[in-house]
Amino acid sequence: MIMGVGFIILGIFFIFIAISLWKGKNWARYLISVLAIIGLISSVLGIIRNFSDIISLVQNFISLIINGLIAWYLMRKDIKEQFH
Repeated sequence: MIMGVGFIILGIFFIFIAISLWKGKNWARYLISVLAIIGLISSVLGIIRNFSDIISLVQNFISLIINGLIAWYLMRKDIKEQFH
């Protein structure tokens, strides 16, 4: 029950962030950029730690690619100009 409530709160939080990104709020871009960079670091550590487990390796590579694309996209100059 407690985990369910926690996931609902987390979902509402991410919906709020998504709406803020849609509206061009710069703080939301910074927050998602930081979360993507944390995800990049976590993926690299996961690759190093679980190098012998093929499933974890694939999951971490996919996570690395997705987080890298998000961070790259949000740091582009033309995208930065869209936020205020």
